[in-house]
Amino acid sequence: MRRLCCFALLLFLTSLGQPARGQADAPDPRALFEQAIATARGIQTFSYEVTAFLEGGGGTQLSAGQVVMERLPSPADTLNRNAFLASVPMRFRADLDAAASFTDKTGAQAHAYDGTTYLMRYAPDKVVLELPVDESAPLPSSAFVLHQVLLLEFHNPDRLQRYLAHDFTYHGINEVHGVPCHVIEVGDDWRYWYIGVADHLVRRRDQTGVYSEVRNLRVNEPLPEGAFTLEVPEGYQYQLAY
Repeated sequence: MRRLCCFALLLFLTSLGQPARGQADAPDPRALFEQAIATARGIQTFSYEVTAFLEGGGGTQLSAGQVVMERLPSPADTLNRNAFLASVPMRFRADLDAAASFTDKTGAQAHAYDGTTYLMRYAPDKVVLELPVDESAPLPSSAFVLHQVLLLEFHNPDRLQRYLAHDFTYHGINEVHGVPCHVIEVGDDWRYWYIGVADHLVRRRDQTGVYSEVRNLRVNEPLPEGAFTLEVPEGYQYQLAY
């Protein structure tokens, strides 16, 4: 009995300072985030459906928004910084079924930049605005939704890189629209990031009252002809937003 007690005490002392089962097997969250950055560097085309929600200020919800983008080799300063695109030269189109601006206007929007001209179609007013592509004029307030749906932090390595200055905590695996994702807490405003287990692509980020997530994510697939062309329905007026 004495020998058994000594053996039990030895096992107890040996276990002190050892991580709990599962903790030792948890992946390094910083390494996972670095892998997401490396994956983002290889992205040329990017398409997805997006849902974003901002609680407060009247509430902003974007549902069933479809976004498609392609990177451009042009200098970063070719687009208006107010369009949130200065660090990511690219062509894009974003079709939003529902959107609300801080001016409480609601309705469908579509944004498109084909590498030369930036257009925004706004359903409630039946207008198509040509927006500035330099810093000569501010964008209309209704264009703020573009920032929420382009999700530059999801696919731009330079923007992801800046989060490496913060601490990381691993919170296991959760699904985003059926896709298993590592859940990583980052000591920054965007507290929780969901990174695909299989492909290392960011699929969701959130904090209290705010989140953005994507589904039907496709990367580096051929884009159809006219992917960045904005259609102008009959009855819409064309205006210059200068």
